[in-house]
Amino acid sequence: MKKTNTHKNTLAERQRQSYLRRLINGVPVGSQEINNQLLSKRLDDDLYKAEREDLKQLTQIQKAIRRVRE
Repeated sequence: MKKTNTHKNTLAERQRQSYLRRLINGVPVGSQEINNQLLSKRLDDDLYKAEREDLKQLTQIQKAIRRVRE
């Protein structure tokens, strides 16, 4: 009797199972991983810009306080 590949043993099925396992375990997969990295970088850039803006405003407030005191 000829041995046949069962559905579970096909390469495509193993890849699909691996992909689903990674999704369930929260492991980023493919383009999702790239999107997460880009989002993280964008958030870091936005935070940096916000911190710089806060620093500029703080400096302006300090200058205004000095002017009022003089």
